[in-house]
Amino acid sequence: MWRFGGAPQEPVVRPSDPAVRRANLLRIVDLFRPYKPKLSVTLLLILFSAGISVISPFLLRAVLDTAIPDKDLRLLTWLVVGMVAIAVVSQATTRRSSTG
Repeated sequence: MWRFGGAPQEPVVRPSDPAVRRANLLRIVDLFRPYKPKLSVTLLLILFSAGISVISPFLLRAVLDTAIPDKDLRLLTWLVVGMVAIAVVSQATTRRSSTG
């Protein structure tokens, strides 16, 4: 393999011994151990944001299929408030997970 601006590099040789591979994996996991709380919070925020974003299309369907044809202004208002709230919460969790 050629490196950018350099001489050819030796190909990476991965150990075939499962014990060595497991030891390497455990070593990598140990490197992340101090960051476990931050990584856990970030993962939870990502999952929460993804989960709450799934609700928005169902609210839009209710707006288009029910609230507008039935001319139900109260239902339309609540559905739109729900969509705005989901967008705000989703953006806040996305911003929180990116800042760590």
